[in-house]
Parts: sequence; C-alpha cells; structure tokens
Amino acid sequence: MDSVVTPDIDWLECFLTREIVSGTRYKPTELIQIGWMILKVRDNEDGSLSFLEPDFQVAPIEFVDSITQTLVQLRLQKSVAESVGLENSMTFPSLLQSCLTCTNLNDRAEFMMERFEPAGTDSGWYLGCNEPGHDHNDVASLCRKSLYEVACYRPDCIPFLALPRGSFVGVGPGELTLRLEGRPLLLKDKSFLEKYLLRARQRRRARTG
Repeated sequence: MDSVVTPDIDWLECFLTREIVSGTRYKPTELIQIGWMILKVRDNEDGSLSFLEPDFQVAPIEFVDSITQTLVQLRLQKSVAESVGLENSMTFPSLLQSCLTCTNLNDRAEFMMERFEPAGTDSGWYLGCNEPGHDHNDVASLCRKSLYEVACYRPDCIPFLALPRGSFVGVGPGELTLRLEGRPLLLKDKSFLEKYLLRARQRRRARTG
C-alpha cells in the first residue's frame, strides 16, 4: 500500500473544513497532528495556507511540500487495526514522542514491539531485537529515541504504531505475531494483514526456491 486513496483525501478535506468552521485558525509555521504525523503550516505567496510533512530521511526533521506520506501512513495504521478488530481502540502517538529501543535494533531483520502506558512525551512503545543473547534488562543495551528517528531507519514499524497499550508485535520473515494483553489477536479473513502475510510468504518461498 504505497499510494493515497480518494476516501482518505476526502476525509482530510472534511476534517480540515470542520476544524475551520468550528473556529480553528492555522498559523504559518504552526505544527498540527494528523494521525501520528506532524505537519507544518506554510504561508503561500497568494495568501493561502498549505501543509508540509517530514521527509523521513534523517533526523532532525526536514519538512517537504507534500502530505502523501501522512495519508499513506494513516491508512496503513487504520488497516492494521481493522485487521485485528482494534479500529475503535487506536491510540495515535506523535512522531515527536519518544520510545525505548535496544541498541541492536538497527541491523536486525526480525524485531518486536510492545506498548506500555503512554505518559507525557513517552509514547509507551518499546522496540527491540529478538536476539536471545542481547540482555534488554541491561541499561547499556537500551537507548531512548524519538519515534521519528526510529521510523527513519525502521519504517517497517510504522504500520503498528497506533495499536493501543498492551499490544505486542513480533515481526519475522513471512511471520507475524500479534497479542493484546497477552491474548493472541486473530487476523480477519481477507484483511490487509492477512494479504500482507500471504505476499511476504510467497516472496520468501520465491527467494529460497
């Protein structure tokens, strides 16, 4: 899923219209949150306003003239939640919030995510490797980063970031484990995640022959 669908464009237009009608006034350089994404308001030469989004290339954030990734990532996160019946429990963090990660996360194909109670600038997310010998109880094996910084080098975590507190995600080659408060989450038939897993397994079989 790498393109914007019309209903999401319509939704954003309706959302912004409702905000303006209710009295919201956007100011140049102001930051606003859509889903987990942060947009910057830009004042155009003709007096109109538009939005800039992060380029997801490197930290600190560089804003570019686009809202494509905002809508694509919002759709991804909604589709993941809908796949396991959690669409009404979504809890969007902000990409400016922090998360705890292990120091081996960068170069591991397999990884896990677990969300604890968000608090203040802490999103509640922990992201780590699945390496048995890497002691995640050792503070030397852990670091705190912004969600944006982690997403720049691990974009495969982005679809799961709106899952609620108590969520666990385990990602491996052609495999996916999802739990909520310790209970397995089953994928709905023909859901986005079910199709995603099928494609991932087909690609893996093709590579291994």
